[in-house]
Amino acid sequence: MTMPIVELSKSELNDCASAGEQRHRLARIEKKPASEKDEHTDMEKDCKHDLLGIAGEVAVAKVLGIQFNPFQFGVDTGIDLFFGDFSIDVKTTNYPIKTHPHLLMNTNKEPVCDVVVLVTKEAENKFGIAGCISKKEWGLKCQPHLRKDGRFFGSYCVKHTELKDIYELVAAKNKMDFDRRWLKNE
Repeated sequence: MTMPIVELSKSELNDCASAGEQRHRLARIEKKPASEKDEHTDMEKDCKHDLLGIAGEVAVAKVLGIQFNPFQFGVDTGIDLFFGDFSIDVKTTNYPIKTHPHLLMNTNKEPVCDVVVLVTKEAENKFGIAGCISKKEWGLKCQPHLRKDGRFFGSYCVKHTELKDIYELVAAKNKMDFDRRWLKNE
C-alpha cells in the first residue's frame, strides 16, 4: 500500500493554527469551571496538539474530496468528518510512520464512528494518510500497547500494516452509492 501524502498550504496551516487555539479554548471552557485556575495548563503545547489534529482532519478531507471547515466547533463526540454515510474519527500523530507505526486509542472497545483514520506528520506541512480501520475491525484487532520493557502504556493499538488503504473507503462509499441508485431503479 502506498501511503498518500497530503501537502497543506501556508493558508491551510494558518487556519489550522487559529482553529486549534479556538478549539483548545472551547475545550477548557467546557471542561473546567470558571473559578478554577489553569496555572498548570501549557496552552502552547495544548494548542499545538489541537493544530495537529485539525491538520490531520484537513488532510483526510482533501484526500476524500470532502468540504471541511476547521472552524466548525463543538465538543469532541468521536466523529470528525462524514464521507457519505460513513462517520470518521481522525487520529493524527506528530511522528512519521517509520518511527510510529501504530494507530493508538485509549480504549479497546469499538469507537462511536464507523471508521478511524491514522494520519502521520511526515514533514512540517506534509501529512501521510497511513490507513483506516472499521470500528468492528478495531474491536477485533486492537492489542494493548506495550512499552519496550513490556509494561502496558495505557492505550491500545493496531499496527499500520493491518490498516486498510484509504482508497478502500472510497470504493466502499462508491459501491454503497451505486447500490442505492441501482435499488431505486428497480
